[in-house]
Amino acid sequence: MGSLMRKCTTSNSNKSNSNANNSRNKASVGYQLFMYQEELRRGNTRGLSVAKSKISLTESLIRENVQNLNNRSDEDLRVISREMSFKKHLQKQVSRYSKLIKLAMGVERKAIKDSTSISSTAVHSRVK
Repeated sequence: MGSLMRKCTTSNSNKSNSNANNSRNKASVGYQLFMYQEELRRGNTRGLSVAKSKISLTESLIRENVQNLNNRSDEDLRVISREMSFKKHLQKQVSRYSKLIKLAMGVERKAIKDSTSISSTAVHSRVK
């Protein structure tokens, strides 16, 4: 009985998580613009979060423009193409930025490890 209850609560929490993700994906362009402005307004924004907001906003614009693709002019198609290339550029930027963060964290960990090993060898040499 207990395992059945756990399964039910787990499936309900999974459904609520997927509903939350879907609602984020379906947010209006106006709301996404508002959130982007709020991120920029907070003076201490990080480049990664701003770039992710731009990607989300660009995806929404592309999705809206592609829905009525048959009724679009040549200029509209060029705009969609530019939006898609801008999205790819942002995704590459986020990827590079993430790699730099991981690299910096690795260097920081190594420096901490080296400093602790140096201090421990200094302590051992003083004890002898």
